[in-house]
Amino acid sequence: MNANMIRLRHALDQAGPIAGETFWAKRIAINRAVVDNVPFFSSLNYGDEVYFDPTRNEVVGVRRRAKEGRISIKFAEETTPTGAQQQVINFLKVLGCKMERATSHFVVGTVTAEGLAAVHALLMTDEAVEAWNLDRRPAPSRS
Repeated sequence: MNANMIRLRHALDQAGPIAGETFWAKRIAINRAVVDNVPFFSSLNYGDEVYFDPTRNEVVGVRRRAKEGRISIKFAEETTPTGAQQQVINFLKVLGCKMERATSHFVVGTVTAEGLAAVHALLMTDEAVEAWNLDRRPAPSRS
């Protein structure tokens, strides 16, 4: 494993059922890191640059948001990631999405501005998808 990889914790809303979430990040300075996976519950996303307390590895702020948006998907069947679910995930990866599986029927991932229309079309029409949400819009691409 890369020596610059660290586990960070992001405290969540205390009114919710989960107090915090941990995730992998790449340390880029003594108190800054870039999120290196897609957290399930946190408002953070893959590629966000965050400030953290190096004594506790706790996120204390966001320096810069990643350009990618964030999607969450609930599949119709609570099964293992095979068949129709895996086809959807594979297609999303071809579109440049980075996907993380939370449970057998729930995934989160990133989406680019360039891929948003194709992702939207897929998720609106694929029978394996029960529900989905664009949690954070991607930043517009600059042409």
